Amino acid sequence: GITRYNGQDTVLIQVMRQGGANTVRVASDVKETLEKLQASHPHLHFAVITDQSVFINQSISSLASSGMIGAVLAVAVLLFFLKNVSSIVIIALSIPVSIITSFVFIYLSGLSLNLMTLGGLALGVGMLVDSSIVVLENIYRHLSEGRDRLTAARNGAGELTSALLASTLTNIVVFLPIIILASLAGQLLKEFGLSISYALTASFLVALTVVPMLSSKLLKTGERGGRPQQNTFAGRVRTFYARLLEWALAKKAFAFVLVIILLAAAALIYPRLDQEFLPSFDEGFLGVQTSFPSGIPLERMREIVQSIESDLLAIPEVQAVAMQAGDQGELDVVSLVRGTSTSDGQFFLTLVPHDQRKRKAVELKDEIQDIMDKHGVLRTSISDNSLFGSAASTLLAPNLSIAISGQDRNVCQEIAAELKSQLQKVPGFRDVQDSSFRPIQELYFKVDTSRSILGGFTAGQVGLGMRYATAGLEATHIEMGGRSLPVVLRPNSSFDSVDDLLNTKITSPVTIAGLGEDPILLKEVVELETTSQQTVSQRVDRMPTTFVTGILGDISLTEAVRRSEEIIAQMDIPAGYRIEVSGLQDVISESISELTLALILAVALVYLVMAAQFESFLQPFIVMFTIPLALVGALAGLWAVGGSLGIMSIIGLITLAGIVVNNAIVLVDFINQRRRENPDLSVREAVLSACQVRLRPILMTSITTIFGLLPVAIGYGVGAEFQRPLAATIMGGMVSSTLLTLFVIPAVYEALARFERRPKRQAESRTL
Repeated sequence: GITRYNGQDTVLIQVMRQGGANTVRVASDVKETLEKLQASHPHLHFAVITDQSVFINQSISSLASSGMIGAVLAVAVLLFFLKNVSSIVIIALSIPVSIITSFVFIYLSGLSLNLMTLGGLALGVGMLVDSSIVVLENIYRHLSEGRDRLTAARNGAGELTSALLASTLTNIVVFLPIIILASLAGQLLKEFGLSISYALTASFLVALTVVPMLSSKLLKTGERGGRPQQNTFAGRVRTFYARLLEWALAKKAFAFVLVIILLAAAALIYPRLDQEFLPSFDEGFLGVQTSFPSGIPLERMREIVQSIESDLLAIPEVQAVAMQAGDQGELDVVSLVRGTSTSDGQFFLTLVPHDQRKRKAVELKDEIQDIMDKHGVLRTSISDNSLFGSAASTLLAPNLSIAISGQDRNVCQEIAAELKSQLQKVPGFRDVQDSSFRPIQELYFKVDTSRSILGGFTAGQVGLGMRYATAGLEATHIEMGGRSLPVVLRPNSSFDSVDDLLNTKITSPVTIAGLGEDPILLKEVVELETTSQQTVSQRVDRMPTTFVTGILGDISLTEAVRRSEEIIAQMDIPAGYRIEVSGLQDVISESISELTLALILAVALVYLVMAAQFESFLQPFIVMFTIPLALVGALAGLWAVGGSLGIMSIIGLITLAGIVVNNAIVLVDFINQRRRENPDLSVREAVLSACQVRLRPILMTSITTIFGLLPVAIGYGVGAEFQRPLAATIMGGMVSSTLLTLFVIPAVYEALARFERRPKRQAESRTL
């Protein structure tokens, strides 16, 4: 085989961590060991080709920065709304307390700081202050009404205890279906769900303990704040909202028609979204798997890979190129797993740092593909990350894969040929191939039994003699350092061609009745036969299977699947044969199906939590109207950033199912409180009064959440592409649900109030 690094012959070593080990810590230990080896062997040069820990550390640093920026933006929003320095101090102190408490929960759970856990915390920064804002605003309202600070803190927090508990539980229970998923998607998102759950739990505890305590000591009313006056901006907004709300309550049909129109718009956006497994992110690495024509001599292969290597190094964004081609040895476990043959090659491209290049990794794929085509590569698969290992990254490469299965392999190949010809007519494919794209040539040494007997050898002895001449003979074992090592005897000769092998004298390691005693020339007893066969015989569910692979160019995987399904539907497929889309699309479909089921279960759990909170099955139904309202904005936000429907965007929808009901829960609970305090108050008066009071905290909590996600959504820092679809989904859903909740939920409440039993008077509001 051939192994090279930046134009020089080299030895490549792949280090894989054990299950459960920390990647960053293992990488640090390996680099420390390399430094010691370099010091003790100065004549050798050690170079790290790919290091996953670099990207992980950069991504974690970027997420931490995004979280800090989000926290600053959230505090700025509070300053704009409250215009009260003491309130800002209280909220600003609650954020680090919540984060530290979250870290304690993460540590006690045995989780590590990684993309998922820190991603959950970064996305939860805006939500960390939601509960604190609601409690603080209610305490300030009581304080503005003339109560002392201690009474205001006790009553302000006590009135919202049950509502905040319900909203926190709805945020947490949506992640239960994800945490228990056993699929790949579940394993990836388990830590994400746990980290957000811990953050929200910490936020709830801080809101009902730290915030009331600080408010009773620090909160002042001498500054501007409290209840908005009519001549202030906040007062004018409240008055304008009251007029719009009265119109919406009087014209409920218009509000409901608007919701239907928006849902129809969401239904139009959904088919336009592509599907993906995970977002593509720039790790600063490209892995290229190549398949060359079979039968290329090793020296010719060396010339080809050297030319490819030179062309790759000429790309300005490429810093280093490592490669291996051909047989890497029968004891190479990685080669055995991947099925690496003598005509396969792998190129590992290390790119210059992100801030020193103009193009992203994904933008280099076309140029690399052109280089491979120029040098006669039959198939090229390019992956832009190594976080899941190069083999898994190749499996997850976005190419179209279609499996044709049936009883007769020849019929499968005929169907594959027809499907291949039809797909080649579809624009956007770079290439379309089937399993027989590279037939292999096999060289058979056919023993002439008559001549071998005349030469004193049986056919079996000829085979043993040839094996002895090429691979050697294991004679014995020796014990060294507690290990048993084989001793292999092999003739001191090399074979550079088939002629060298034919002109070799072979001897048999065993003799039978005088046969095999004297050596003979191999060419005197064998004849050469060359045949072509399929590279590998593939079977799926015990059925012969032929695969058709479409290498994508300008066409997306979603569009490629749609066009292929249209072609398959028009084909005349014989009975007993089936055609199925497989590969990455199969993984995507399975993951989306499981997460969709998790979303349905999450919505059901949210409803049950609210039913227990309101002791009613009707009022939770009112609150559930916020979820389809959020779906409208979520899909619009995903479409606006050019995102695709995949694991991260669906987890955003699941997160939304728990978040968007919070404002509605507090709003409905406050309306109920007003009606309990004054049973003679009409439903509309109670709705108008409660909605005007809750307008400011609803806007504050929503905008802080949106601004907290803004750095992640705009792609700030390394690895931000990974979290962008999730952040865009939550932001879009929060915008639409907040705006519509302020009008649709009150209208639905009033419309359904006639079916609800009138609440009985309660002497005092619920307290802590």
